[in-house]
Amino acid sequence: MSHDTSDYQDCPVTTIDLALYAEGLLDAAGCQRVERLLNLHPELQSVCAVESEAAENLPFQAPTPGWSVTQSLIVADSARVPSRRNWVSIAAVTLLLTAVVVAWRETEAGAFDAALALSEQAVHATGARIPVDLLRSRQTLERLQKSFWVSDQQMRRRNQLLAEAILAQAGMELKHVMPMEYIDRPDQYPPLDLCRQAVSLVRGAEGDDPLSRQVLADALRFTSEIHGRFAVVQRYAQNRPYCDQFAQSAAAALEAYEVTADDRQKLALLNLLFRALHKGALSGQLRMSDGQSQPAEAVLMPKLRVLLQGFVADSTEPIPTDAQQFVTEIGLAAIRFPVDCFADRLAMMGICNTLGMRLRATPQQAALVLQQGIVLAEQATEVEQDLNFQLTYGRLLGNLADNVSGIVPVVEELQIRERAVGHFRSAVRRIVSEELQAELCWVTARQLLLSYVAARQGLLEESRVAEYLGALKQITAELQSFEGAQLNEKEIELIRAIHADHAGDLSQGWGLKKTAQWVQTAMSGSNTETTRCRVFIEAFRESPYCRSQAEFSEILRAVGLE
Repeated sequence: MSHDTSDYQDCPVTTIDLALYAEGLLDAAGCQRVERLLNLHPELQSVCAVESEAAENLPFQAPTPGWSVTQSLIVADSARVPSRRNWVSIAAVTLLLTAVVVAWRETEAGAFDAALALSEQAVHATGARIPVDLLRSRQTLERLQKSFWVSDQQMRRRNQLLAEAILAQAGMELKHVMPMEYIDRPDQYPPLDLCRQAVSLVRGAEGDDPLSRQVLADALRFTSEIHGRFAVVQRYAQNRPYCDQFAQSAAAALEAYEVTADDRQKLALLNLLFRALHKGALSGQLRMSDGQSQPAEAVLMPKLRVLLQGFVADSTEPIPTDAQQFVTEIGLAAIRFPVDCFADRLAMMGICNTLGMRLRATPQQAALVLQQGIVLAEQATEVEQDLNFQLTYGRLLGNLADNVSGIVPVVEELQIRERAVGHFRSAVRRIVSEELQAELCWVTARQLLLSYVAARQGLLEESRVAEYLGALKQITAELQSFEGAQLNEKEIELIRAIHADHAGDLSQGWGLKKTAQWVQTAMSGSNTETTRCRVFIEAFRESPYCRSQAEFSEILRAVGLE
C-alpha cells in the first residue's frame, strides 16, 4: 500500500498516534489530526486494526519518531506477510540444524565403532599383555551404553565383544582360583559367575545373529567344563553333592548343543554331556531360574530323548527306557560321528574313554572302543603341551589295562600298564597339573600291585616292586595322600601292606578290613573277578604284615587258600 504524502504533510500523524487513537487514548488535538486524515483518505480506516494486529503478532519494535502513515503502513503490511528473505532464512536454519544433528550422530556412532574396533583387537589378540588389555577393553565396553545415536546392531556387537572379554577373563581366573577354595559354595566361584554374565549378554540375540549364537555356545560350553571340574573336586571330598555339579554340566552342554550351528563343536559338546551323564548327572538336582531345585532326570530326560531320536532317526531299534542304558546308547551313537579335525579327534577320544568304562560288563566290546580312542591319539601330532590330550590319552591306556585285568596274562597286563605309567610320567615333566599328578598316582599304584603279584609268580624282579613303591611314595607324600587317584580303599590297604613289609615295620599297615569286604563280594561275582581276587590274595599269602592281621585267615578261607 502507498499514498502521496503531499495530501497530509500539514497533518503530522505517526504510528503512535494511530495506535493511541484506536485505543481511545489520544488527546483531542491528536484526534482531530487523525480524523482529518481519515476524511481525506477513507481507505485508511483499517490502519488502527493493522497497528493493533502488528503489535500483537510481532516482537515490539519502537517506531522511529516522525514516521509518516505511509511508512507505517508499509511496515504493517510487511509484518503481516513474511518476506521471501524470511523463508530462506528459516530454511537455512533448518538445514543447518539437520546437518549438525547428522554430524553429531555420525560422530558418536563413529566413536562407538572405533571403541569396538580397538576392543576387538585386544580381545582377539595374543601375547604377554593380554590381561591388562583385556581389563581395559572390558572397562571400555562396559562404558559404551545404549543411546539414541547407537544402533541395535552396534549394541549387539558390543555385547558380543564384552561377553568374549569376560570369557577370556574367566579362563585366566580358572588358572589361579582353585575350585577347592569354593567347594562349599560353587555358585560363587568367580569363573562360573563370569560365565553367567557372558551368557546373559548374548542370550536372546542368538536367533537371528550367528555371532551371538557362537558366543553363547562358547559360554555354555565353558560353563559345562567348569561344573565338570567342580564335580571332580567334590567327588573326592566326603559328603559333597558332586552329582549336582555334573547335572549342571550336562544341562549347560545340552543347551549349547541345541544352540550351536557349528558341527565342529558338536562332538566336543557331546563329550562333555556324555561324561557328565556317565558320572551321575541324572542322579543330581538342577537349580532352576526361579531358584528352586528339581530332579535332573525329570528335567533332562525329555531333551535327551529328542537328542537320541535325532541320532537314530534311521534305526528301527527302540529307544531304551532305562536311564543307564539310555546313556550308553548316547555314547554308542556318538562314536559313529565323523572326525575331521584335532578338536573332533580329542572329543572322540573322550567319548571312547567314557564308553569303554560303561561297557566293562562286556570286556571285548569295551576293549574295541578303548582301542579306537588310542588309535586316534597315536595319529595326533604336536600335542606335547595340550593338557586335555595328555590326560585323555593316558586315561585310555589306563582304562584299557583295567579292562583286561584278569583276562590277559599278567605279563601282557604289565606292558599295557607300563605304557600308561610312562605316558603320565612324561606328561608331568612337561606340564604342571594336579590332574596329571592324580592320574600318575592311579596308574603307578595299580602297576605296583600288579608288579608285586608278578614278582611272587617269578615273572618280575623284586627290584621293580621297590622301584614302583619309591615312585608312588614320592607322588603321595610317603603314601599319606591318595586324593584324586580313583583308588579304592582295599587297594590302599594292600599298598600299605607292601610298604610295611619293605620297611620291616608292621605298624606302617592300615589293616585289611576293606580287603576282606572286597574278597566277600568278588568271590560271589563273575568268574573274571573271582579269578583276579584269588590271584591277588595268593600273592600276599606269605606277606608278614598280612599274616599278622586277624582278618587274613578268613580271607584265605574265603578264596580257598587256607
